[in-house]
Amino acid sequence: MSTSQNITLALIDENPRTRWEIVAALLGVGLTAKVISIENQQSAREVLSGEERIDLIIADPFAFLGHGVEIIATIRTHSAGKHLPLLIYSSCGKKNWGGAVCVPKPAHSVQLAGAILRCLPRGRLSMLSPLAARAIALSSPTS
Repeated sequence: MSTSQNITLALIDENPRTRWEIVAALLGVGLTAKVISIENQQSAREVLSGEERIDLIIADPFAFLGHGVEIIATIRTHSAGKHLPLLIYSSCGKKNWGGAVCVPKPAHSVQLAGAILRCLPRGRLSMLSPLAARAIALSSPTS
């Protein structure tokens, strides 16, 4: 089974380990993704105005000394970012961020990959590998 290799994630997190965890989790279920870093409000506007299609925002609201919240707000006010799915990946313990899926840091790679896959818009994956389908099932809130 093949999967789409055209998944693009925007990451709001200053810790390089977070990028590594995301890439490793997706590779573990047979997927690759391009991860674009967003470091401030200006870079958020630039990413959203660019040519790249963003499929998912992954954010730690407490990144960049708490400015992650402001970056998320900037994304939500931008026409290209209003409806983008958001996954909160943070150690803060808060369970609800405006309806976004929340995954506590650190997460098992299967749980993280499953949460990412559940957040992606329908149709972004042509076919799921058995590993990817298993990750979604294991990470679902009902399991």
